[in-house]
Amino acid sequence: MSWMIESDKLDVDQKHFIFEEVTTGNNIWINGFAGSGKSILLVHAIIEKLKKDENASICIVVFTHSLIEMFELGMNELGIDGNIKPMTYYEFQKNNTSYDYIFCDEVQDLPKSILKDMKERSKQLILAGDSNQSIYDINPKTNEPTVTPTEIVDITNSNEYILSTIYRLTKSIINVVSLLLPKIDIFSAKTDRTKQDITVKLCNGENLEMEVEYIIKEAEELTSIDESLVIILPKHDDIINFINIVLDIKKIAKWNVTKDRYNGYKMAHEVNCVSFDENYVLIDEDCCENTGYRLISEFLKSGKKFDAVFTTDDLLAIGVLKKLNEEKIKNITVTGFNNIPLASYQNPPLASMDINAQELGYRATKLLIDSLEGIKNPNKHFIVNCDFIERESFY
Repeated sequence: MSWMIESDKLDVDQKHFIFEEVTTGNNIWINGFAGSGKSILLVHAIIEKLKKDENASICIVVFTHSLIEMFELGMNELGIDGNIKPMTYYEFQKNNTSYDYIFCDEVQDLPKSILKDMKERSKQLILAGDSNQSIYDINPKTNEPTVTPTEIVDITNSNEYILSTIYRLTKSIINVVSLLLPKIDIFSAKTDRTKQDITVKLCNGENLEMEVEYIIKEAEELTSIDESLVIILPKHDDIINFINIVLDIKKIAKWNVTKDRYNGYKMAHEVNCVSFDENYVLIDEDCCENTGYRLISEFLKSGKKFDAVFTTDDLLAIGVLKKLNEEKIKNITVTGFNNIPLASYQNPPLASMDINAQELGYRATKLLIDSLEGIKNPNKHFIVNCDFIERESFY
């Protein structure tokens, strides 16, 4: 699916950035609303740098593996050397290489430490991002606060370049954004008037269950007449909560991630020919700190010996750590799952599996969009890599 635009089709502000601002050698932050062309300008800026010096060392830092794919596709469309490989900021942290130019997208979701590192390791730093689109207050991998607009400028000593036209959103969507998010001054931006507008209905139920019931009713009516449908929710937990309410309305057993992870745990034992003892498995439907505390308390009373505790959720692991600390039990490995921001603030800091939620969301959305656009995708299943975040609770 093409997303790149040729340089002759860029608007006046975008061309000025490519042919004037980039050549100054100053660090730059491209700031603009969603759909203003920030990522496109990063790719064109790379082209301009390579025209000046084809041997320039270039690093492209992005937030997720899905953005790596997007940039590789865009660079391929514009004929950029395939030897320039984008990397995630996590991969960037692992190496100590310095570059002539570092290009970074979605800068608003990074912590200060990575921005400082980028500045030190580049001759010129070109950033793109919009604080209005920030997904996190706390970066999920480093557990540091994400940068503010002022910090982006101050840390990198960047000149802010503002893109003033939105090409992705229609007038009606902008009206809704301004209503629901009044702090975002979206009306200050110009819009692409050639874009076909859509109808937006705003509804508010007395409670969450009533809202979900209304959405499902509307969805069933639309799909019954062969209309396309997308339900968009902001966060991973919201999706699970929404699905569980739907299942409850339909009187279907709730979606239980814990059972899936437990089955995967058993399967891993089988594949690796490791004996499995169900007497060392504690199951409860509630994934909360109190549950973890209660379950490990019961297990300690059994007198069984153990060296490690693996949980299916960080909150369970936090409860386990609390009980072990109270009993002054040392040198027991405890690991969680999901790598929530609280994990790094435990005593000791909790090791956890990071499930790469952004990548999961991207893959699911891409499959859906491809289906709606009639694109036949032979891959119906994707394996999204998880990262084990090792901290002091892992002995």
